Amino acid sequence: MMADADFPEYATKENKFAVASRRKFSAEQVKTLDEIVWNLADNPQQFEALSTPTDTGQLKYKHPVSGIEVVYSVDVDKKIVQFFLFSAPLPPRQTIFISYSREDVEWLRLVRKFLGVLEQDGVITFWDDSAIKPGEPWEESIRKALDSACAALLLVSQDFLTSKFITTFELPRLLSDAKREGKKIFWIPLSTSTVTHEITDFESLIDDPDTPLEDLSEPQRKKVLVQAYQRLRVAMGL
Repeated sequence: MMADADFPEYATKENKFAVASRRKFSAEQVKTLDEIVWNLADNPQQFEALSTPTDTGQLKYKHPVSGIEVVYSVDVDKKIVQFFLFSAPLPPRQTIFISYSREDVEWLRLVRKFLGVLEQDGVITFWDDSAIKPGEPWEESIRKALDSACAALLLVSQDFLTSKFITTFELPRLLSDAKREGKKIFWIPLSTSTVTHEITDFESLIDDPDTPLEDLSEPQRKKVLVQAYQRLRVAMGL
């Protein structure tokens, strides 16, 4: 039999607003939030002096390190801590650099249609050369984007592998960053190509990289891209 000390003193309840706000947290933020919730349930009295009352008579606690805030109330008689809302500062926006051949621009649009949902939370932004404004020095713009990116997505086709700019500038730089700085590299096979282990050693966002998007029916392609979205979300800790 487990000792009572293994369980918090109070039960917890989260209303629909708390549940919805929890879904917006990153994986790391959820870990911190769970610790706050457990500690509050274990001993809500220790949080009273650290909390401030809200206009609705509830209490608000702000974690001193993460900045995560919880709005809650304590029912001493029923031994329940009720949570009404969770909030946290947005983590720094992470940039993912997309490397692709101009011949594959339609594929780029399709991939971004599915993966771009990650941008809606405001923590991920995808960068490709369509972001370069007319008159901007394009090589310098690409260099700056490579500098600021924390990860890269390679859209691989034979045109990608034979692009002089990609093979002499973008790809060597990304491979170097992956080796020296641990920059994350992902790839998606668009069509049958002579891709080598230099790329395939990195994580594919689809289960079967030997079957490129071009070889799939439209319904299969959509399922695979949903899978890519889910895999990238986990890989980026979202």
